[in-house]
Amino acid sequence: MKRILIITMFLLTILTIRTFSQEEPVFKKCDMISGYVEYKVSGTAKGKAEFFFEEYGLYSSVLEDLNVDTLNKTAQFKNVEISTPDSVYSIDLLKATGTKSALPDKSKAKELFEIEKGDFEKVKTQLMKDDGYIKVGNENILDKDCTIWELNANGSTTKIWVWKGIELKILMKSDEYELSQVAIRFVEEEPIPFSKFEPPSGVKWEVTK
Repeated sequence: MKRILIITMFLLTILTIRTFSQEEPVFKKCDMISGYVEYKVSGTAKGKAEFFFEEYGLYSSVLEDLNVDTLNKTAQFKNVEISTPDSVYSIDLLKATGTKSALPDKSKAKELFEIEKGDFEKVKTQLMKDDGYIKVGNENILDKDCTIWELNANGSTTKIWVWKGIELKILMKSDEYELSQVAIRFVEEEPIPFSKFEPPSGVKWEVTK
């Protein structure tokens, strides 16, 4: 469920736009400077999604707005997860509660990036394999040649279509649920306002380590 990306739109104004560095950083989470992806979510959970990112994914915002079918009712989830170079904010927008977690100065991904001298594809491939995924093929999503990764664990199957470190399609299936997230729009190199990466006001915070 955590991988499902969903959308809530914010107003974009010129006064909130931040000027980001155009130089490639030492570490990248995706192989593109900026942009956003809009998704359709279907299956056990239904909704829509948008993923915003800047500075090669070092700043990102994932907005969630899901209706999830259960045995007796449909539950609504409306969440946002914001990542910056030093912190991750996970916020329940319906309850106005959230957690803030500090990111370590040195991560496995950063160490691999240094070892591979910035070769993004080698780093991404190694990270997927370390997580138990195997490469099962390629397929075009929105005219992007995606690598398909598959993971079978604990009675469930997850398949992810990845292009330049960006997930354009996700399928998750088990005996209890079936979820599909498919990109329906992808805008590349779109400048994102800094307000997208700032937590909303009025949230009750729990700080985690």
